[in-house]
Amino acid sequence: MLKPSDFFEHIQSQLEQDIPFAVFRKPNSLKVVAFLQKDHNNQPTDDMSDGFLIAPFDNNSATLAIRNDKTLTTDFVHPKKTLINPNEIRWDNLVKRKEHHISLVEKAIQTIQTSELRKVVLATSFTTSKNRTNPIILFKRILERYHNTFNFMFSHPSCGIWLGATPELLLSMEGKQLKTMALAGTRKIGGSRWGSKEVDEQALVLSEIKQTLSKLPSGFESLLIDKPQTHVAGAIEHILTQVSAKVETSPIEVARALHPTPAVGGVPKREASQFISKFENLDRSYYSGFFGPFQNNKTEWYVNLRSMRMSTHQTEIFVGGGVTAASDPHSEWEELLQKADTMGRILFQ
Repeated sequence: MLKPSDFFEHIQSQLEQDIPFAVFRKPNSLKVVAFLQKDHNNQPTDDMSDGFLIAPFDNNSATLAIRNDKTLTTDFVHPKKTLINPNEIRWDNLVKRKEHHISLVEKAIQTIQTSELRKVVLATSFTTSKNRTNPIILFKRILERYHNTFNFMFSHPSCGIWLGATPELLLSMEGKQLKTMALAGTRKIGGSRWGSKEVDEQALVLSEIKQTLSKLPSGFESLLIDKPQTHVAGAIEHILTQVSAKVETSPIEVARALHPTPAVGGVPKREASQFISKFENLDRSYYSGFFGPFQNNKTEWYVNLRSMRMSTHQTEIFVGGGVTAASDPHSEWEELLQKADTMGRILFQ
């Protein structure tokens, strides 16, 4: 195990050479792990022996795999100092984005009222061209601020630099044992009770997961659904239900069946995907796709949420929210602003 300073020197070297790597810390852990690739040669995505998978939201971008040619680890101890409040968060073209999203939500509500669509998750991105902080500094801030999320940074010439703190596990598998979760509903931290919209939204997500598992070629056994709980992710909370089962299907086949989950796509899946493709007008790229490590018959893949993509000219933060018949367009926009604060606090600190 390396000292943090030595650990991040290796990461900086990978960045400067533009050689693929992935760095991550699992929820409620101190251990930070890096998978370093030694060259620019791509790993075939059908080789699932040891590496880090990066899958996009749709087929407009390629599924990538980073080889684990070298593993580095370090302990990142949370500082005892009080984290400072961020500077004023300023996004580019905010008025235009607000108008577009409110109009999009109105269109979604109309469609839900007149079709089989019951829920659709609509995303947008917030951009800034003014912040050019080193990605490693930003990743350290994520490690300091967010402790119960999957914290990550990965870089690949085909997708750029991504980093964030996602609260949603798509799946973990060890042998035949599968774990996944239903995550939906959003409110500011400290709320007294969940509203009917959030409760109904969570029920839709859980129902879709159960239907998906039932359609696997080999089915499933020993399904266990835990009681719903409130999950804190930064300054907001979600409803979380843990689900487990035994399956005979491979991790990648299960992942492709679950994706896109109702938390990033909608219900029914087909109708929601069609609406997003036709009306959202956003290239999600790897946002709301899934990623994570696979090693020694163990797979742990997360949904790409609460994330940012860094390029030479700008930093782009992606967020999304579920729309149902009970949604209010202006409230949906305010929810996106709250979610954007998760990475905004990192970027504008």
